[in-house]
Amino acid sequence: MNLLGVTRSSNQEVAEGYGPAIQESELVSDAATNGYGLIAVRHIVEPATIKLEERELFKAVMAEAMNLKKDGLGNGLCFSRVDRLSRQFEAAVQIALDCRKHGLTLRFVRENQWLRPDDEPIHFVMFILHALGVDTKTKVDRASLKGGQHKAAEAGKLPAGVGPGFLGYTLVNKHFEPDTFMAVCDEVLDRGIQGHLGGQYLQKLT
Repeated sequence: MNLLGVTRSSNQEVAEGYGPAIQESELVSDAATNGYGLIAVRHIVEPATIKLEERELFKAVMAEAMNLKKDGLGNGLCFSRVDRLSRQFEAAVQIALDCRKHGLTLRFVRENQWLRPDDEPIHFVMFILHALGVDTKTKVDRASLKGGQHKAAEAGKLPAGVGPGFLGYTLVNKHFEPDTFMAVCDEVLDRGIQGHLGGQYLQKLT
């Protein structure tokens, strides 16, 4: 059994941290423990919340795995955990079905799960439960973040994860207060309170 390892980071900032190295070390350790070969480790940087058809880097890794299988050099893919595959339930299930169709094995280290093409249905059911859990947690986290931003705006704080001095605001007694008369700052706060703070609005303001 020889598998192609995959690490995924949601953005370049995360990729430059410890995440990919930790994921890779888990794959290396798992391969040694479970007696399979780790062909190589591919590091991809793309959010797993975008549509599957837009994940060009992941599709390239899938194509490589299928070619390795065709040439008799590989058997599938391994990930440190299910959410490195995808955070979207539908996408995760589609990927698993595609792997099954092409005879590819999937290995998830932290969940200690194998998903082989000829496995009994119960294994696929277990994978579905893992994928559903990831999808649910992602949606809950998003809702909590949005709720926190609205509460911060209502409390007079900037509704985003920014530090002191952002657009002319200074942190005073745990509140951001203006130290200039920059109109754009007031506009940003107003839009944040209304829940309309986004990239397109910031572009208009600048």
